[in-house]
Amino acid sequence: MTQNEIQYLNELSNQAFESMPQLSTGMVEVKVLSLHIMSLPPGTVICEHEHPHYEIACIQEGASDTYVDAEKIHCTPENGKLFIVPPAVLHHRKFGNSEVDNANLTFVLMFNGTSAQGDIICRMLPEIIQEHKYCLTMNPELRQVMTLLKRQVHAERESACKLIGQLGYLFLSLLFQIHLPELYMSELSNRIKRSYSFDFDRVNAIKMAIEYRLNTKHGLSRLEDEFGLSRRHLNRIFQAETNMTIKQYYLRKKQEIAENLLYCGDKSIGDISAALGFRSPAMFSAFFKKNNNCSPGEYRKKHLNSQNTFL
Repeated sequence: MTQNEIQYLNELSNQAFESMPQLSTGMVEVKVLSLHIMSLPPGTVICEHEHPHYEIACIQEGASDTYVDAEKIHCTPENGKLFIVPPAVLHHRKFGNSEVDNANLTFVLMFNGTSAQGDIICRMLPEIIQEHKYCLTMNPELRQVMTLLKRQVHAERESACKLIGQLGYLFLSLLFQIHLPELYMSELSNRIKRSYSFDFDRVNAIKMAIEYRLNTKHGLSRLEDEFGLSRRHLNRIFQAETNMTIKQYYLRKKQEIAENLLYCGDKSIGDISAALGFRSPAMFSAFFKKNNNCSPGEYRKKHLNSQNTFL
C-alpha cells in the first residue's frame, strides 16, 4: 500500500467506527476505538511499553517480532499471525529489515461486560489471551475479509466507509469465534468458573450467583453456603457497592425479566410464572402487581396498545 492509500484508509476507518454501535457477542460488548495502519521503516525498534487498551496487530507488508513475557511472536503476511495484547502488559517490537517499509495494521479495542457473567469474562480475558501465548492466526476466511477491507481504498468514499465498519466487525467476530469462543458463551464454562476467584471481585460474583438463581424455585437459599459467609456479611459487602440488599437486587432483576417477557414475548402468563420459578401464576401476579401497581395482563395490554399507536 502507498502512503496515500494508508492515510486514506485510516481516515475512512476513523469515520466508520465513530458512528457504529458496539459489537455485541452476547454477554460482552466490544468497542473499536481505532483501526489504523502504520508504515515503519526497515529495522524499526519500539522499546518496551504498554497500552491502555487491548490491541490486535497484524503485518500487511514486511515482518515483526514481538517479545512479551517469555514469548516471541513472529508475524508476516505469509504466516498470518496476529499479535494480541491486553492493557498494561509490557512488550517490545522489532520490525523487518527488508527493503520495503513494514505496514502494521492495528485494532484498538475495549471490552465491557453487559452482565455480571460478562464482567467475569472480561476480567478473565487477559489470562485467556496469555494461554494463547499472545498469538492468534488468520484462517483463509479471515484473510479474505482483511483483503476486502483494504480494497475499500479504491471504492467510492461513502460506501467504502460503511463497508470498512462492517468488514471490521466481521473480521473481529470470526476471529473471536475461532480463538476466543468464551466471548460468545451464554453461560460461563466450568473452566472459567473454577479459574475465577470470588475473592477477586466478590460483588460481581454475588450478582452472577443471584442471576443464576432467577429461574429456580430455590431462590436465594444456599447462597451463604456457596460463599462460606453469613447472609448478613454478604449483604454488607453487596450493599456497600450497590446501595441495595441482595434480596432487593434479586427482586429487581426478576421484575426486569418479567416486564421484558410480557412486553416482547408471546409466552403466556403461566409460562412466564414457571420460567421465573414461581409456584403458581397467582403468586407471580401478586409479586408483579406489588411492584408495578398493575397485573401482568394489564401491563401487557397497556404496552401492546402503546405499540399499536405507533404502527
